[in-house]
Amino acid sequence: VLRDVSEQKQVEAQLEHLATHDILTGLPNRSILHDRLQRALDRAEREKKPFALLMFDLDGLKAINDTYGQKIGDIVLQSTAKRLVHATRGLDTVCRLGGDEFMLIVEDLLESGDSDLVARRILNAFDEPIGAGTHAISVTASVGISIYPFDGLDPETLVKKADLALSSSKQRETGGFQFYAPRMDAVNRERTRMEQGLRLALARDELYLVYQPLVELQSGRIAGVEALLRWRSAEMGLIGPNKFIPVAERCGLIVPIGQWVLETACRTNRQWQDEGLPWFPVSVNISAKQLQGADFVDTIEDVLRQTGLSPQLLELELTESTAMGDVRQSQEVLTRLKDLGVRIVIDDFGTGYSSLVRMKLIPMDGVKVDRSFIENIAEDPRDRALVMAIVALARNLGVEVVAEGVETREQLEVLRSFEGQPVDLFHCDKIQGNFFSSPIAPGEVPDLFQ
Repeated sequence: VLRDVSEQKQVEAQLEHLATHDILTGLPNRSILHDRLQRALDRAEREKKPFALLMFDLDGLKAINDTYGQKIGDIVLQSTAKRLVHATRGLDTVCRLGGDEFMLIVEDLLESGDSDLVARRILNAFDEPIGAGTHAISVTASVGISIYPFDGLDPETLVKKADLALSSSKQRETGGFQFYAPRMDAVNRERTRMEQGLRLALARDELYLVYQPLVELQSGRIAGVEALLRWRSAEMGLIGPNKFIPVAERCGLIVPIGQWVLETACRTNRQWQDEGLPWFPVSVNISAKQLQGADFVDTIEDVLRQTGLSPQLLELELTESTAMGDVRQSQEVLTRLKDLGVRIVIDDFGTGYSSLVRMKLIPMDGVKVDRSFIENIAEDPRDRALVMAIVALARNLGVEVVAEGVETREQLEVLRSFEGQPVDLFHCDKIQGNFFSSPIAPGEVPDLFQ
């Protein structure tokens, strides 16, 4: 009895391929990564040779999808897979883990340092833009590297440590690579502990606000305050915002925490007005994730309505990179907020990467010259020139200028000396910094005004 099973075998082979390979790129997927990694471990142990595990992450894929569409994003991923295969050898394994993450197993290294050359060759493969339809899209990537046998003796450990190295690489820069180092375990433990603590911080009333005054340069009068977030953890003590804010942004807690800051600052300012203090705006820092929320404007309206604060007494501060991230969306949201009467200020001005063409599209009431320019303004003529240029640009755009980080009388006198320049082009409107007042508790604000 004869039966042709060719078609059945072909279907079985296709099903097996679909189960073990990524549909979009054709690369092996996560399901067979462990098997390939175990084989590499067995071979490396027999031959006493190191091998490298590289975790590759494409930077900015979401922005590409948002800008050009999902179809173009898929083309970028397919081109990325081809470049990775081309940049490696036939005996190496390239897998797609999902999204914009890929894993590479690089075997037969003469010594562990050879993985440095491999990482550079992979990153160099993305020097040229990717052609996608009519678009030429420039991309960068980050790479984390773990080495057998130095960083681990089993697949799980090597993958974990390559992932830690990738996280470290993405925090330092885009378009770079990082080897695993033991200190990364401590950093990861601290980050995890901090994230767990942050999730309980709101419920435990561990978060609080302090307020730093903004002062008119000419008159010396207080013209507003900025709300600054602080965290006193029951387990870890006082933690600086430069440590816990990035953690909150990475784990998504920045949105509920930002909501709490907004409500608390508005309610406190309303209490000050009820106590008879002069009308002045309270400034609240807004993260990119808050700005990108579909209901952000509605949230602002609800907070103002619930607290009874006039929109003119709320000032939202956005960093330059946040405002310029998606100019079209930012322009629409910020225009609606300005229509409400809320003031918009660009914080840390001069430290982002925006173009002047994009900047003119953003509706704003003021800019804050970053403290890094003010720090050496009394000693460095280049810093003075940069500050004068930023101030002149802002004043020509018709927006208010605040110099933040004023710590000494010498810095203050340099800023005051700008007033004598032609047509007041270089005149700052306000200053902020510890020279006038460090951040203070809300109960101290009325006394400071008096």
